[in-house]
Amino acid sequence: MLKTIKSKIKFKMNRTKIIIPVLFLFSLTTGFFLSQGDIYFEIGKNIEIFGKVYKEVTLNYVDEISPEQFMRSGIKGMLETLDPYSVFIDESKKGEVDMLTTGKYGGIGISIGVKGEEVTVTEVMAGYSAQRQGLRVGDVIQSINGINITTNNLDEVSGLVRGEPGTELNMIVKRPGEVQVIEFHLIREEIQVLNLSFADFISETDGIVYFRLDRFSRRAGEELKQAVNKLKSQGEIKGVVLDLRSNPGGLLESAVEILEKFIAPGEKLVETRGRTDESTKSYISSEVPIFGDVPLAVLIDGNSASASEIVAGSIQDLDRGIIAGTQSFGKGLVQTIIPTPYKTMLKLTTAKYYIPSGRCIQKLDYMHSSKGVFITTPDSLKKVFTTKNKRKVFEAGGVSPDTVIANPELSDLSQQLLKRAIFFKYVSDYLNRNKEVNIENIKKPELIDDFISYLKRVNFFFESSVENKFNEFVKAIEVDKKFSNLIGEVKSLSPKIKTTLESEIKTNQDEINWLILAELASRIDGESGRTKILIKTDHQLRETVKILQNNQVYNSLLTAH
Repeated sequence: MLKTIKSKIKFKMNRTKIIIPVLFLFSLTTGFFLSQGDIYFEIGKNIEIFGKVYKEVTLNYVDEISPEQFMRSGIKGMLETLDPYSVFIDESKKGEVDMLTTGKYGGIGISIGVKGEEVTVTEVMAGYSAQRQGLRVGDVIQSINGINITTNNLDEVSGLVRGEPGTELNMIVKRPGEVQVIEFHLIREEIQVLNLSFADFISETDGIVYFRLDRFSRRAGEELKQAVNKLKSQGEIKGVVLDLRSNPGGLLESAVEILEKFIAPGEKLVETRGRTDESTKSYISSEVPIFGDVPLAVLIDGNSASASEIVAGSIQDLDRGIIAGTQSFGKGLVQTIIPTPYKTMLKLTTAKYYIPSGRCIQKLDYMHSSKGVFITTPDSLKKVFTTKNKRKVFEAGGVSPDTVIANPELSDLSQQLLKRAIFFKYVSDYLNRNKEVNIENIKKPELIDDFISYLKRVNFFFESSVENKFNEFVKAIEVDKKFSNLIGEVKSLSPKIKTTLESEIKTNQDEINWLILAELASRIDGESGRTKILIKTDHQLRETVKILQNNQVYNSLLTAH
């Protein structure tokens, strides 16, 4: 009885605060066909219905329910009828928004991910609480502030780790090679997020610089500018590779700042179009580009989205450089962060963006979807646009590269090792056994033999795709009685198909060696270290550099045929 009274009081106190986001949401769904008066009448009517249903269910449903969770389920349900990017953000996700909008957040300086079946520290940032107090990459998180951590509550971890600078958290970890768990008392600090994870000459004789941009948070443009000034003091920049592969995007304004480093003043870079005056805007370049007109290549892939596609698409439309790699994701929608009560927020799609040719590269047609089954635009229906040099480009489906360069697929063995986080775990074990490591002094044969010993120690089981399909075939004929006379003959082929783990590793030792060294380098020198190793084996990057080194090929790709 006491809980019911509390529910009634809570509803009355929060009723006006509940109406605000709901009123705004309903204004989206009524369309252009109603007059302003009709819109507000429909909003008022439906809020009254909604409020009545919410109140009656909350107070009278046979089982007691949480008023807060019930309302948030309703909000989530409404937003699911729109697009995947319009979402409600509760208090626990505030740090993620801060990271994007300000480039800062309160935390201890770590990244967390799932390795195998364990929630593991995957990065320790230099100079922050976690690094200073001895937390290591590979530490398996057991609990945070007394809450047991497993893959089942992974979504809660970032909310537990992040918080107001100056506050304390307690973390217990299990370290590979250690018998006892280790307890840390860590102080949250203001963490500065880096957008640019690598910036250096990769071909000093040709003056080609490689930039890897991982996100578009608040300081992306400034970081690029600082990196360029540093590199110019080392030598002349004669070509640029901007790597946006696996960059999911971020702030539209940051994309514009990056573009202004390459595009001459006065060019339209991107335009947003929405229902309101505030959501309709053109962005025109106004800076003198720090790169001048040096040859430029932008690398993209299927995980390059949003702001990445604004940069790649605008550079393509203005024929400022070539786009290399594979097709981008295809997100042409713009979201706005709208504050709502009690430290919550609404991330709402308020516009579509259009790049200089006038095209929108949005891949999925949400307006004509049905029950979450999204419809892509067939190639035959895509409208044709032209770049500044009159080259043909197409709307929808993402940004298509000017030159398609696919990375060779990894071997079956390497894919299984990555999927099961074996390289990650092996390097943790290797560093526990080898306190002083100089990558330059590591010999490949010795490293491969040590890796084989580790796999045997942890009982790693490998079955090639051919073996897997063969075993499935054997099972199929065993079930089907009409092939019973063939079972013995078929099984006799098994020894010829089976490959030993050791022989498979030896066959793919170059690939495996680089993957191990890249993981080792990331532990010693962060993502910059990993990138330095992988640059030597990155097929897409190496082929792109070759194009920049060949003026005839480069110019041909930017010319209409």
